[in-house]
Amino acid sequence: MPTVGDRNPLAEFSIEIATCVAVSALERAHRMIEDRSKKERLARGVCPACWYNSELSGQAFTDWSCAACHARQPDWPNTATPTLCTPCGKKLKLCVRCCARVPLRVRKRTK
Repeated sequence: MPTVGDRNPLAEFSIEIATCVAVSALERAHRMIEDRSKKERLARGVCPACWYNSELSGQAFTDWSCAACHARQPDWPNTATPTLCTPCGKKLKLCVRCCARVPLRVRKRTK
C-alpha cells in the first residue's frame, strides 16, 4: 500500500498536467478580461472566447459555406472553418466562429 512519502511518477505527472491546465485557463480568462486586441477582434467579428482560445486544426485548404446565407466562401487555409461569413456575422451580431453574441451578453429570461 503506498504511503504519503512514496513517489509515484504517474501521479506526479497527472498533478503537473492538471496544474498546467488550471493555470492555462486562468491565463486565458485574464487575456479575455484584459482584451488587448478588442479593436481587431471586433473588426473580424469574433467573440473573446474564440479569439483568446487556441484551436486545433488540420493544414488543408477547406471548402465551406456560411450557415446563415449558405453562400460558398473562399477556401479557408485550415480545417477550423468559420461558421458564418463576416457580413452575416456583423449583420446578426454573432461570432463568426461559434455564433455567440458579439458583444457577449446573456439575455434575461422571462417567466
